[in-house]
Amino acid sequence: MSADDQIKQLQKELRVLKHEFERLKENRVLLEQRWLFQTLHEEIEATNRELDIAREAAEEANQSKSIFLANMSHEIRTPMNAILGFTEILSGLIDDEQHLEYLSAIQTSGKSLLGLINDILDLTKVETGKLELEYEAVDVQSVFLEMKHVFSQRIRDKGIDFIIDIDESLPSVLILDEVRMRQVLLNLVGNAVKFTDGGYIKLSVYNRYPEEDRSKLDLVFSIADTGIGIPEDQMEKIFDAFEQQKGQSFAQYGGTGLGLAITKKLIEMMKGEISVESEVGKGSTFNVVLKHVDVASVSKSELERELGIDVESVVFDHASILVVDDVAINRNLVNGYLEPYDFTIFEAENGEEALACIRIHKPGLVLMDMKMPVMDGYEAAKISKETPETGNIPVIALTAAVMKQSEEAIRELCDGYLRKPVSKMDLVAELMKFLDHTVAEPEPVPAVSESLEPEGVTSSEVHSDTALENLPELAQILETEIHPIWEELKNSSVITDISDFTRRNLELSNKHEYAPFTSWVNLLQKHVTMFDLDKVHETLEELPGLIHAIKKHISE
Repeated sequence: MSADDQIKQLQKELRVLKHEFERLKENRVLLEQRWLFQTLHEEIEATNRELDIAREAAEEANQSKSIFLANMSHEIRTPMNAILGFTEILSGLIDDEQHLEYLSAIQTSGKSLLGLINDILDLTKVETGKLELEYEAVDVQSVFLEMKHVFSQRIRDKGIDFIIDIDESLPSVLILDEVRMRQVLLNLVGNAVKFTDGGYIKLSVYNRYPEEDRSKLDLVFSIADTGIGIPEDQMEKIFDAFEQQKGQSFAQYGGTGLGLAITKKLIEMMKGEISVESEVGKGSTFNVVLKHVDVASVSKSELERELGIDVESVVFDHASILVVDDVAINRNLVNGYLEPYDFTIFEAENGEEALACIRIHKPGLVLMDMKMPVMDGYEAAKISKETPETGNIPVIALTAAVMKQSEEAIRELCDGYLRKPVSKMDLVAELMKFLDHTVAEPEPVPAVSESLEPEGVTSSEVHSDTALENLPELAQILETEIHPIWEELKNSSVITDISDFTRRNLELSNKHEYAPFTSWVNLLQKHVTMFDLDKVHETLEELPGLIHAIKKHISE
């Protein structure tokens, strides 16, 4: 091999060695990077493990704390109920004013302690995940209006105004947890009353629809007051447990700082949000939005009475009905309205299930929600109508759609159309168009004096000789003393005034023992206790007829 060839060979080998050297250098860098990455990864994993251990320890500690508080709340509640119960019994047995004052102090302190225990128990239930919401059809406007009656005495004592402004477009019945909804309002309105000594409190309610199909809505309400206000740097802290506004007089306002914490957690459980706007010395406004609240399929209102239609007199021949709705409560509500009639009820959660049920059972009629998952009511109704074996089965749309275009499409597709929430009158009236039925003659309504007699007992049996002797005196008191109060009260919604009126009449009935009057007072007391204002006013309306019946009895 010549010298030139040797040089070329050496150069070639040198290039190979350089290339190998570069490759080895790159591998070294990669190994160093890989080692560094592995080291960092191990450190991160170790840190994560430590964080997990710390988190588990914190959760376990928090769980233990919550369980302890829940158990303690339960253990304290049991003897506290006994304390309150026996002090109430003793208050009816003791005449000494000083002793009654002592008992009153025990009762007041006991109720305050029981309220604190209930707050702690609610908070721990939320934190431990043991609090479950119970959804049902709720006359939501009544719940809002109820707040004025609940706080009427405190509002009157403070001399402040309470304004309630409810949007007329708000549906009458929504699917909510009524107990927790009321608890939220009691906390928020109670706070406003507590911290407002002049001016007003305003509860505003309206709704907005996130979608064209109005089967769901966002329920929006606010509680505004002209009270002491909250400093800007404390507005977030007030929602923390056991937190109170700095500088707040405990002697004047009391409280534990639990009310707003529970309120916030309950609202979040109901898929809602709460926020606050405030200015010191001018007042506060708490804003709440409950999102995607279901509109109930049926209404609790008794429109049939207003329109003169007695749905109870309608007797349907036996028929089968398919109720289709993806919301179980809505199906239950419709079933409740149809329960008195001779119907076999089938249920389906979506269009596919509905079509399967229609093919198998051939129901006499279908009540169809239009917006559902899997298959909506539009497609299900269309397929059913286009199938020869089922095309003649009436389909009534039960929907919240209000847009003209949607309504026209539904009417073209379905045999009937009912808009949520629907009253029992509307539902029965629609069924009468498609199902065989008869209408029974209404039973005569007894006169007031007859209706107040105990069932199966004659007049001579229910009135003692003493009661009959005292009847003129009772008639005079009712006409001269009770009736004037009734005139002022008959249109009132102040439950405390109605309760006082009821107690006065109870004393009168115990003294005179006239059975019809006693029956009327007991009925009024029952409705007052149940806080059923509609029934309260219905019963109050019977007083003039009762007085007339008593005077007629005297003349006979």
